[in-house]
Amino acid sequence: MVRLGAGLGPPPSGALQPVLWTTDAEDPVVRELAADVEMACRSAGLPAPVRPGPDAAERRGPGLVFLVGHGESVDQHLRLLGQDGALAPGTVAHALQPWLAGAALVVLLVCEGGLRSMRARSGLVDSILAAGAPAVLASDARLAAQAGTMLVRELVPALARGDSLALAVTAGRRAVRGLAWPFPDSRWWRLGLTIGHAEAVGWAGPRHRLPHGWSPGPEAGRLLTAAMEHAARRRQRWLGVEHLVLALRDGPSPVRRELRLAARHWSAMLADYLDQFELVGNVPMRLSPRLVRVRDALPAGFQVDDLVEAVLQALPPALLRRLGLPLGRDDGSTYRFDFDPSDTRLPSVPLGDDLLATEDERDRTDDGTGEPGGEGDPCCGLEVLGGPEDGRRIVPAPGEELGRSTSSAQADHALYLDAGGIDPFLSRRHLRFLGPSRVELLRPGYRLVSQPGLRPRGEIELRVGEILGLTPLTWLVALGPSEP
Repeated sequence: MVRLGAGLGPPPSGALQPVLWTTDAEDPVVRELAADVEMACRSAGLPAPVRPGPDAAERRGPGLVFLVGHGESVDQHLRLLGQDGALAPGTVAHALQPWLAGAALVVLLVCEGGLRSMRARSGLVDSILAAGAPAVLASDARLAAQAGTMLVRELVPALARGDSLALAVTAGRRAVRGLAWPFPDSRWWRLGLTIGHAEAVGWAGPRHRLPHGWSPGPEAGRLLTAAMEHAARRRQRWLGVEHLVLALRDGPSPVRRELRLAARHWSAMLADYLDQFELVGNVPMRLSPRLVRVRDALPAGFQVDDLVEAVLQALPPALLRRLGLPLGRDDGSTYRFDFDPSDTRLPSVPLGDDLLATEDERDRTDDGTGEPGGEGDPCCGLEVLGGPEDGRRIVPAPGEELGRSTSSAQADHALYLDAGGIDPFLSRRHLRFLGPSRVELLRPGYRLVSQPGLRPRGEIELRVGEILGLTPLTWLVALGPSEP
């Protein structure tokens, strides 16, 4: 159900900017509900909520405004309970007016916040609409804190992924109904949407908002958005080079034909690799560590060629082959393709035994720089190849262990903790570092360069540039003393 009020205009266009205002920041219930709002925004890939005040950041894009506090009905009028006493609805609307005028939606997480007085525009909802907000979502009865949390957990992701306002509100109401609590303060139909303009119901933000920090040009933005769509299709909370390679398959025209051909050839196998990572719950959308380094190195307004070249430069040779990109380095800045794109006989499967490094590569560090390593260089660190933790570099001390993060136990170096995806095959204690070039497998693993094949538990020696597969999904490359 949607009510029509007296508003000033339609919602603005653009990407959402959350805004959070509380009536009493010291109240424990208000503080906990505000924290749930912040977590929902981070999990959906939105910027951190702005807190209105003298030092507030400049508003960017239409606001998703949350007002959190206690309210009560006195003689059919709403009274907001602030830290220093009662607050009149008009006072609140006046204080938030700069943010309400550019909002797409205002959410009142306030008991009886949706109560409308018989006198026109004297309630909080009408005051907010009169201040410029095109839509207000509020409960006209008491609102349980858990009901407010469930509403936010579904409403925010729906808006962030580009659903219309009507669909997003429906998702939030459905979550409240799912509580199945037989109490008056947890009834989904009490959550009423009041609009000040007819266009507000169908308003939707841009789909698949990029994680914070990217500043691409138009074509590069479309390529990154396509990669985000591959992650969203799998309900994955991380973006890695694998998603970019899948996006290259049907990439924009500036992408080299040879690169698109290689991506298309291996897309099914790469998709199967991605699908094996277990989904995680309510965690923020994140980039793999390697993509973070790529993003930080790119200038504002970068183009597709800049993005592709930066990614290729950041990938170790072994990971290039694993992604199905048969490239070789001509010099320090350019790449050649190791196959003829007109030839139907493409390279062999990159995720199988043909990943094995060539003899020439065995004595090189495998960090993507191509600098000589040498058999005498001790292995002093490890780097993850592929997946949510791709590019993470680990410098363990003797005796420290590496394994999968769990709620019950943590290794000294826990993988997949808030990483957006989990390798279900990795043990909680899978590898122990004994010292330079010496590790102990606590579970069987795969040695992929020298003496390839399944390695049983026990001590093995790692040379710089050698690859150790702990599971089919988690691979490590040995780093030299100067690399980590």
